Amino acid sequence: MNTALGGSLMRMMLVSLTVLAVILPFAVHAQSASQDDLRATIRAELLKDPRASQLPPNELDAMVNVLAQGATSQGITSGDITWRPAASGVSQQSYEGSSQAFCMGLPAFFCAVSSGFGFDDSNTIIPIALLMTSGLLLFLLYELKHHHKADALAAAAASAPVAQQ
Repeated sequence: MNTALGGSLMRMMLVSLTVLAVILPFAVHAQSASQDDLRATIRAELLKDPRASQLPPNELDAMVNVLAQGATSQGITSGDITWRPAASGVSQQSYEGSSQAFCMGLPAFFCAVSSGFGFDDSNTIIPIALLMTSGLLLFLLYELKHHHKADALAAAAASAPVAQQ
């Protein structure tokens, strides 16, 4: 029984090593390909600057190597370097034009606050919900004040000595 367990363990280790030997070269190749892409991206970004194009090739290579090592240590990929935000579907001019009718000549701050609270659209759910929650808050504050005043009067009445006639 002991030899069966040892044989099973040996087979499992042999299979694990074989899988590792097959997969490891692909992982190393993928990493070196990403390193090459990173270096090419860094070189392209550096060469966009006219001052970098005046550098000797060995200095440019040294700079690319240092930057690539730093980027790799921070987990930055070539996609992170070349990423640009997507263009917005709504232009600023069309937004300003559509909000002019709503703002009615108010300063931009008041217009932005009103827009933030949802008062610039035909959807009336947000303003109605805001009005209802504000009313509920005012009611709760009134009730707290009323009950606090009643409790204070009751405590004062309880602590005051009863005058005997």
